[in-house]
Amino acid sequence: MKVIACYNIKGGVGKTSTAVNLAYIAARKGCKTLLWDMDLQGSATLLLNTEASKTKSIKPFSSPQKSLKPQIQRTAYKNLHLLPADFSLHKLDQKLGDLNKPVKAIKKHLASLSDKYAYVFIDCPAGYNAYTQALQQLADVFLIPVIPTPLTLSSYDLFKKQLKKEAKKNLIVFPFFSMIDRRKKLHREVAGLRKNGTTGFLHTQVPFSSKVELMAIERAPLLAYDTRSAAAKAYRSLWEEIITNLDMYARVEKIKMW
Repeated sequence: MKVIACYNIKGGVGKTSTAVNLAYIAARKGCKTLLWDMDLQGSATLLLNTEASKTKSIKPFSSPQKSLKPQIQRTAYKNLHLLPADFSLHKLDQKLGDLNKPVKAIKKHLASLSDKYAYVFIDCPAGYNAYTQALQQLADVFLIPVIPTPLTLSSYDLFKKQLKKEAKKNLIVFPFFSMIDRRKKLHREVAGLRKNGTTGFLHTQVPFSSKVELMAIERAPLLAYDTRSAAAKAYRSLWEEIITNLDMYARVEKIKMW
């Protein structure tokens, strides 16, 4: 099971749309996939046309004995399940603090899912908290959408410095440019310079698109109702690039083991 955390310190960068669309693509490829909505706004839950669970999302963190499984819901899409979010998650930091061992608590929940899913996508809230810190030790990948503006890049660079201090050594970090508006000279210039001059950024760049904004109206992943737009093609390309890079990292690790 691969755990992919979609995260950025800043909000409004395309994090949720990325998590929903990539989870949908993985499921369409035949992989059992779970999307775990950990943002109290519940945007991923809304976009998958799923209601919040009657059991509060915070409940599995109230005690080490609680399980996530009763809250998992099927979606309208084959192989794609959802752990919905609700506003109770505003107490998550407090609950993890009460447990005093957030890494251990979240690790237990992820371990309980490992025999059922090939991928777990986690739609993380913006900001920086105990949950984010724990995922730096538990996730396989941090997928970070970055809008090509100086302020968003500055936030990413700040987080990258923090990762070097706190994250496990084999955590894979995939930043990529998101919500690029080609009409804006700044977007074109920053994305072009960063892509050509900075290692680590994925080649795929996801454009700003009104088609993506329609996800909130359609209450569905973009690729469920549009397969031809530039944004739809970009998400497919993004997933293929992620898979290719993960395969490459796996081969490197095998070589190191020998």
